[in-house]
Amino acid sequence: MLILSFDTATKALSIALTENGQLIDKIESFSEKTHSERLMPAIDEILKRNEITFSAIDLIAVGNGPGSYTGIRIALSTALGLVHSTSTPLITVSTLQAMTSEDNVLEFSLLDARGGRLFVGGYMGDDSVFDDQQTTADVLATTIHKDFSDRKIRLLGNGAPILAPLLDIVDLEVSEERWPDAFRLALLAERKYEARGQGMDLTSVRPFYAAPTQAERMAKDK
Repeated sequence: MLILSFDTATKALSIALTENGQLIDKIESFSEKTHSERLMPAIDEILKRNEITFSAIDLIAVGNGPGSYTGIRIALSTALGLVHSTSTPLITVSTLQAMTSEDNVLEFSLLDARGGRLFVGGYMGDDSVFDDQQTTADVLATTIHKDFSDRKIRLLGNGAPILAPLLDIVDLEVSEERWPDAFRLALLAERKYEARGQGMDLTSVRPFYAAPTQAERMAKDK
């Protein structure tokens, strides 16, 4: 299965071409250009340099957040545009899960949500053990001490240095420079696709912001 995968929910842009679980090519950047300027040219670049056409892609995989509202929308709108024009199946994957490794270690993916808050998801391999959500470092530290203090824990992402000083964990590893990886995203998407036997119903494709948008808050307050 030939998969085009990408994520733009953070400041990192990651795009990968994967076939049968093997990485063919990857583009990662922290360009000063916005993701809206960079994403489609980068997709065109990775396909062209590998002499692959859109029609050859078997599956499109995209990170659906949480992260930057704008970044999530860019990735999803691009993915939906490609799907509608090519009829290629689509699978979405948590941006936080796309930060994890294949290791059988309890990993907490952490993105700085600003204002003293974190986007967090907890995973062991492909399994979710702590649902993606937005919370404060203090609340999260209390939960980890209560439920996971006897485990080896790995903290991933730019939110890791915010949480780490609050944890009294014997076996704690911190990997601050971890960002969503389109190759990992592709592997996860392929497994989801195989389990489903088909792509997602496009009417069910939604961004996951892990918090109400400003528009939703305003509507609720009326």
